[in-house]
Amino acid sequence: MPTDLKLLIESTHHCRATKIEARLARIESHGEPYERHIETFRLSDHSTGKIAYAWEALGDGTRKEPNTTIVIASGAINSPESALKKVADDMFQSIIDKL
Repeated sequence: MPTDLKLLIESTHHCRATKIEARLARIESHGEPYERHIETFRLSDHSTGKIAYAWEALGDGTRKEPNTTIVIASGAINSPESALKKVADDMFQSIIDKL
């Protein structure tokens, strides 16, 4: 069953969230393509951000629940694509750090 991203943002970040749009974002990070259906929310009463980007991705097969990601817009993170790129780059870096 899909996660209600609005409710998840509101409960996790203790603010109100209003969905602005939902669209497919495509990027490339370190030669690998990434594609996610990303929902954008306007935040009210959040301590640091006005916009959040949220999406679900299937897990690696070991989890029953999908992996949900929430990114609060700040600085260079100002679009669904930049939020996805930041997460993909961070994942790549964590793999490199383990080597």
